[in-house]
Amino acid sequence: MQDMMNNLMGNMWKSVGDMNAMNWMKDMNLMEDMDPTKIGLQMLDFQKTAFNNTYNAMLQIQEQTEKMAEPLLKNNPVVPEEWKTMLKKNQTEVKKAVDEGFIKVASYFSVAGEPTKKAK
Repeated sequence: MQDMMNNLMGNMWKSVGDMNAMNWMKDMNLMEDMDPTKIGLQMLDFQKTAFNNTYNAMLQIQEQTEKMAEPLLKNNPVVPEEWKTMLKKNQTEVKKAVDEGFIKVASYFSVAGEPTKKAK
């Protein structure tokens, strides 16, 4: 077991030495590539895409459930018709509110990415 561990550690250090010999980071400007505004906007774009995909999947499930429940609820006096219209209205309002939130957060990143003005 000790020999296996020594071989593993030796191979690891050899790999580190090989990477240093190649100088693989010489052409990379890490500070330039790690622009916080760019990274923030990429994260925001990912979150927006994830939300839109989830929202669309949820919408499809709700529409399918509505189609299945339609025969049961069609002439049922207990369930008012305005519930259906209220559901559709609320779906669009939620989507609109979230989209506005994404726009607002994106504007924060664009303001943060602008150069600051020097005080006189």
